[in-house]
Amino acid sequence: MTTLRSRWIARFAQRSALWLTLFALAAMPVARDDFAFSATILAAYFAPLAAIYLLPRSPRARLRALPEPLYLLLLAAAAAAIWLLAASGAYDAGQMAVAVLVVSALVLGLLAAGAGLAHRATLRRSVSLVLLGPAGATQSFIDRAVLAVVPIPAGILSLIDPALGALLAGALFALATVGVLIARQRGEAAQDPEPGTTAGIARGLLVYQAAAFGGGAVAGALLSLLLVEPGAALLALVGVGMLIGAPPMPRVLLRVSAPAIVLAVSAAEAILVAGMLLMGQPWYAQPAWALIVALPLLGIATTTHDALRRIAIRRLAPDGAYHAAENAGRAALGSGQVVGALAVLLGASSALGAPGAVVFVAVGQFIIVGLAFVAGGMRANLQVGGLSTLPVKSVVHTLSWATNPPAQAPDFSGTGMREQRLARWIGRQVDLERLAVTLPISERHYAIERPVDASRERLFEAGRADPDRQMPYWAKVWPSGVALADVVVERAGQVKGARVLELGAGLGVTACAVLEVGGQLMTADYSALPLAICRLNTLANTGRAPRATSFNWRYPPEVARAMAQPDFRGGFPLILAADVLYEGRDAIPLLHVIERLLTPDGQLWLAEPVRRTAQRFLDAAAELGWDIESRQVRAAWPDATDGPVNLHFLRRSREPDAVAGDLGGWRL
Repeated sequence: MTTLRSRWIARFAQRSALWLTLFALAAMPVARDDFAFSATILAAYFAPLAAIYLLPRSPRARLRALPEPLYLLLLAAAAAAIWLLAASGAYDAGQMAVAVLVVSALVLGLLAAGAGLAHRATLRRSVSLVLLGPAGATQSFIDRAVLAVVPIPAGILSLIDPALGALLAGALFALATVGVLIARQRGEAAQDPEPGTTAGIARGLLVYQAAAFGGGAVAGALLSLLLVEPGAALLALVGVGMLIGAPPMPRVLLRVSAPAIVLAVSAAEAILVAGMLLMGQPWYAQPAWALIVALPLLGIATTTHDALRRIAIRRLAPDGAYHAAENAGRAALGSGQVVGALAVLLGASSALGAPGAVVFVAVGQFIIVGLAFVAGGMRANLQVGGLSTLPVKSVVHTLSWATNPPAQAPDFSGTGMREQRLARWIGRQVDLERLAVTLPISERHYAIERPVDASRERLFEAGRADPDRQMPYWAKVWPSGVALADVVVERAGQVKGARVLELGAGLGVTACAVLEVGGQLMTADYSALPLAICRLNTLANTGRAPRATSFNWRYPPEVARAMAQPDFRGGFPLILAADVLYEGRDAIPLLHVIERLLTPDGQLWLAEPVRRTAQRFLDAAAELGWDIESRQVRAAWPDATDGPVNLHFLRRSREPDAVAGDLGGWRL
């Protein structure tokens, strides 16, 4: 906890000092409305941010290898020099002084970009792999909080006492250095894996790179106006909107392609910016209500772009191509920021004027994203059933075998005493029938006991009367469990001897496969009855029984009690879950449970019959930095359906989710 606390204090201090110093550069020109000066400074500052992600892998790795404290100390020295220039009035001394300030902005941008690379490596060393996803989300929140609270005091300080600003910026960078050193010292033993290389980026990601460029252009152009007094207060309104964040979108993403949503968000941004700047002149003298509404909405739109890119890149970039897609997106963002600032620089001396140039850039953003959408964005469709657009590893197995086989009355006369005692206990609650289940790919055969129709109906009536609405979905052989059992047989080498946890064990089809191939299985469900039937089926089919525990993952106290058991200590390297995402309320609690129970290098194998709730779960996992590989199986299942089953293989990324740490189009 101390490591994380020092990490976030350092992050807040670093971002605050950068904003403070940027105001010293861009918000204190000769004339307060000198937009061209601000645009020149911003273009110089953003140029290294774009260029550093266009470098080959080797030099970028060398920059990342430098210690982050070294970058912060150099940034402190650069900030102090810039503030002293401002305090001495050197910015008013002519073209030579302006050139010095431009070079200062270039140096500041280069150091900030290098610090960003080193920051990711330091984060990996100082935070456990289990916490990298939540760490990225926390980092994103802190960055946005800085944008919401720092610009106003920074702008005021720029105008009151530049020398005091130099002292404050240096103190903040010093605080950040101390925080990083503490974090590194406490986390030095952690692994620092190198991200994998990649051959290229999917054409379907074109629309997201275009959105990064277009959003960066709008941000760079607007910053050229907002950093000029009285823009500090208005810039903070954008930060408030970003702090609110993107609206919940999973249901929308399931109905409309994600590129279409990005295109719509680009249009909304263009309309907001154009409307804000065309309502009155000067632009900051228009009705207060318009700015109070428009600027936070602009921040929300920016974070919406960010969230969509994050989800799409994780879902669509094949394997290691994620890192190349991420770097390309950052380069596009930085390039857009430079282009936006240059547009204002040129527009300030033309008939357009600086506000007109920003309107031009905003409209251009929509056009750029629209062209990308037409050129290839439709391939990045995230609709349900769109898994055929996932990487080449997606496979569709189309098989045909006997559907809806007739059930038989169970007979336990020839079984062992354990099975007979268990069957008698279960029989006092439900009547059972025996169903022959064949795995479609491996052709393994299991005899599965399940509640008869009348018993299932009684169970559902009890579930409907339950205040928590715990419905007995487990009382049926579902296609997802059958498909997941086949995956277990297919990957028997990974399962044999491994500690495996199955969440939502149901009737035990998957459990039978795990025990048959030699896995050490723990089953978990919300009540004792499905665990008992699962145990009965595994004993009858494999002669082995799993360990079992009951808890409801929707309730943290029950999860905590389960984790306190000796069997849960150390986590599980493999977690299985088949058709556990029936209801929307299940998605986020399940993700939290997986985060806590999976070992740092473990995997989650999830099977689901193309449910919207599963898409919500996958999108949330993608936002937290999980790598997702998917494929689809289609067969004639025991319940007489032939719909597809999606199989997802999730593992934690070996990189902190750097995209979650971005500040959208306003990243510094």
